[in-house]
Amino acid sequence: MLEDLPEINNIFSKNDETNEEIIEFDDESLINKDIYIYISKEPNKWISVSFIDIAPSGIGIHVLLPIIIEFSPEELNNIKIKFEKKVRNSTVILKQTTVLVRWQERDSVSGNLKLGLHFPGETKSDPIIIDILKKLQEFNIKKK
Repeated sequence: MLEDLPEINNIFSKNDETNEEIIEFDDESLINKDIYIYISKEPNKWISVSFIDIAPSGIGIHVLLPIIIEFSPEELNNIKIKFEKKVRNSTVILKQTTVLVRWQERDSVSGNLKLGLHFPGETKSDPIIIDILKKLQEFNIKKK
């Protein structure tokens, strides 16, 4: 069981270009290869998350975190999401915005945290967000 835990030194990988710390998701089967999703509860520290599905009426997304983590009530009010696309050898940020955590629960198999993230106000009508959600939904259908 202890062998399954990541090395403390490898939990955060430094992105030399931006000085951001990123926790990457290791399960290749859960990641959309076109759009990468990251969430953050503090500046310059991002966690790669796996897309589960789109919230009803397209008001947000449901994601799975790669590690067991807890969020304090204060942190839940400061969550940001970032959608990135890998283009050749670089990364392009498609959209970065704040999100509201509507629910959280433990995955019954892995014990990792699942989050229901909803876009506030006009963000859910943003054409970039709508396009990203369409691409994520297409990937989800192909995966099944």
